[in-house]
Amino acid sequence: MSTSGWLCLAYLGSCQIGLSYLFYSKGLRYISSLKAATIALVEPVLNPIWVFMLLGEVPTRYAVLGAIAVLLGVSLDLILNKEGS
Repeated sequence: MSTSGWLCLAYLGSCQIGLSYLFYSKGLRYISSLKAATIALVEPVLNPIWVFMLLGEVPTRYAVLGAIAVLLGVSLDLILNKEGS
C-alpha cells in the first residue's frame, strides 16, 4: 500500500471510527442501554441506505437480506421486551 493509502487508513481509523465511538460513549450517559444497543445495531443497516441515496450504489441482495434480518430482530426484541421506554 502506498504512503497516501496508509495515511487515509490512519485518518479513517482515528476520525471516522475513533471519534464516533468517543461521541457514542459520551452519549451513553444520557440514554438507556436498550436505546444505545438499538442505535448500535441499526447504524450498520443505515450505511448502505445512505450510500444508495447519496451515491446511487445499489446494495446487493445479501446486504438487503441482512438489513431486513437486523431490523426484524431489533424490532421483535423491542416489541417482546417492551423495555424501550
